[in-house]
Amino acid sequence: MKIKHEVQDAMDTMGIIKLRKQQIKPINSILSCEDTLMIAPTSSGKSAVFQIPANVRWKKEQQWTLVIEPTVSLMEDQVRELLEKGVPAAAMSSHNKAEHKNILAKLANHQIALLYVTPERLQSPVFQQAVRYNSPCLVVVDEAHCVLDWGYTFRPSYLLIKTFIKTLKQRPVIAAFTATAPPEYHKEIKKCLDMKKPNIFQGS
Repeated sequence: MKIKHEVQDAMDTMGIIKLRKQQIKPINSILSCEDTLMIAPTSSGKSAVFQIPANVRWKKEQQWTLVIEPTVSLMEDQVRELLEKGVPAAAMSSHNKAEHKNILAKLANHQIALLYVTPERLQSPVFQQAVRYNSPCLVVVDEAHCVLDWGYTFRPSYLLIKTFIKTLKQRPVIAAFTATAPPEYHKEIKKCLDMKKPNIFQGS
């Protein structure tokens, strides 16, 4: 399958020499502004599937991507790797509260391509106000099985992601990624995130 020039440009920025076949279709799905659900094993390159479209949108239109991760360590690892590659990324967590105001100012000035948060951050009135009229073009829910595994028990913020999305002035594309979602989870994840006829990609 032919890779678009804009995708190749993003790959060059991130130091990715070649995409796997199972990565190309979900990347194109996201770039076509279609909701996307990808189920693929760990280490199959799921992060690149959303980071590449995020790069493309930011370079072309200075639009940003919101990435929801379950843990601060996952957020920090991905942000560190992106910054090392020259991709403007940031995370808002309890570890860097003093930086939050500056991060939101950079976001408003189109200086951040990917912003990483935990689902709890979406319930912050300050955060909601900051992004309501500066909507992300893409909302990524990484480790999406957590929506069901944890949302009904000790992390109800996972079940409020779709409520947060509805507060945004413009609806973003929604992409969800997981390595551990049995078939019966697919319908529930789509429902909980209010995904609209998502394209589903099952990796081997």
